[in-house]
Amino acid sequence: MQVLNASEVSNNFNSFVDKVIIEKPVVFKQNRDFIIAMSKDLVMSVFADKTFIPVLVEEEGIITATLKDFDFVIQGRSQDEVKTKLTVELIDYTQDYFNDFQLYYYSPNRQKHFPYIVKVLLSDSFKQVEDLLNV
Repeated sequence: MQVLNASEVSNNFNSFVDKVIIEKPVVFKQNRDFIIAMSKDLVMSVFADKTFIPVLVEEEGIITATLKDFDFVIQGRSQDEVKTKLTVELIDYTQDYFNDFQLYYYSPNRQKHFPYIVKVLLSDSFKQVEDLLNV
């Protein structure tokens, strides 16, 4: 396996980035740690099987919604309202997760959220995150 040293990456950063984006992932080593660099499209394909599963319950004109394996619950009067609120909640949670990564990632009940967090982080717009929800 071809593994670059961090100094090689640093000295040839532009060609490193071009290779990652155009050709393939690149692995490099800094001290004893290995780091893999991948394009956004490739990362999204790696996590393609990670889909959000909304759970909706309608009762007396109110829809209560959660995402399977996530700890938030919202309510709304329509599926569109619920989808928007879930999207906002998911974006907020993603920001919290990433801003306090050590706490969230190393919590046993939240570590499995990481691939989903990556998908949200790599989304370019509110609409793209909303489309991940399949409501």
